[in-house]
Amino acid sequence: MATRSKIQLNYGVSKIELYRHWDGYLAEGGRELSILLNHYKTSADLIKGLINRQREIHVYDIDAPLYEIAWHPDMGEEYRYIINLPTFADDKNASLSVEVLHAPYGKEWKSIYKKTGKPEEVKKDFLKLCDDEYWKLKRRAG
Repeated sequence: MATRSKIQLNYGVSKIELYRHWDGYLAEGGRELSILLNHYKTSADLIKGLINRQREIHVYDIDAPLYEIAWHPDMGEEYRYIINLPTFADDKNASLSVEVLHAPYGKEWKSIYKKTGKPEEVKKDFLKLCDDEYWKLKRRAG
């Protein structure tokens, strides 16, 4: 069963919404997003990296994109990642904010994580949250 998610990237006056059909929960989709946030040095590179991301190779969707542009306000997603990106990487006053909302099976949206601050601190904190969820899931799976 799919765990759908949507990533909303606010970048200056632009808003980009990307839809992910599979594995959108914190331990997988959130973790990948947090790793990419830490990997890319500029907001523009992050956006390009997400748009060009490919799914793992599966028989039925080889080379299918992992993310697609969200074409409807409600894509049936259970997770929403809202990221306000800094416009200029070298701005000493730059701020990054990450919020994760969860609505299991059509219930009300609930904020399960929200942090705003210096980009490096927010990135590390978000990565720690997602890594903790990943390892909890691995321990449960045995």
